[in-house]
Amino acid sequence: MNVITQEIKYHLKSTMIWTLSMGLFGFFIMLEFSAYYNNPELLEILDVLPESLMKAFGFNGANLTSLQGFLSVVYFYVQLIGALFAVMLGVTLLLKEHKHKTSEMIFSMPIKKGKVVLFKMMAGVVLIALFALAVSGMLLISSYSYDIDATVINNVLINTGALFLFCTVWLSIGLLLVAMLPVKKHALAIGAVLVFAFYVFETMISLVDNMDMLSWVSLFGWFNPNDMVDNSFSWVFGVLALVLVSLFTFITVKQYQRKDIVS
Repeated sequence: MNVITQEIKYHLKSTMIWTLSMGLFGFFIMLEFSAYYNNPELLEILDVLPESLMKAFGFNGANLTSLQGFLSVVYFYVQLIGALFAVMLGVTLLLKEHKHKTSEMIFSMPIKKGKVVLFKMMAGVVLIALFALAVSGMLLISSYSYDIDATVINNVLINTGALFLFCTVWLSIGLLLVAMLPVKKHALAIGAVLVFAFYVFETMISLVDNMDMLSWVSLFGWFNPNDMVDNSFSWVFGVLALVLVSLFTFITVKQYQRKDIVS
């Protein structure tokens, strides 16, 4: 448990920076919502834009004149930034031991190396939960001047849960990269590239007809905020996310258990 506490303290400042940055992003983008709110004439202007452009920027299928529809677009970008935060957090949780040359010390503690990795994963999950809850809370605060009813709050709760699961998958990917890559200092760059690669892949899927099935291999297609506007949540993808997290964590633990000394 001491490892969990220490890791949370160590990464809390960076988590707060990411969270506040997303909060400011949400605040300024909600100012833009005042131009859309109950303004159906503006939708006629948006209808002129190419459908491919609307899909690429997450506007497709969203009613931008309603608070719930506009928030779905905001969460589209929150997921992208959240994925970057999560994969970088996962990388730094393990990479800092290699960077500061403390890996031999921490993995020689009187607990198994696998437990150390699990404790680091648990610390990351706590930080991800704080990030998801805080960002959603700030989005609600930024929306206080509009009609926030039970439907909107329920939708925010669903998106918060989806954001947590989505980011947890990327957290486990970050840990896995450090465990598997021979040159560990490249893990951060590769993690960021993976996030944008999956994002671009999902965008390409949305632009091509009859390719929806490929969303199964696109993490960004699992918890699309536009699909949750009606407060529906795909438990299939939720279970699949938990399976992936468990699998990636298991591989990471096994990789470190096989090492006598982590260099």
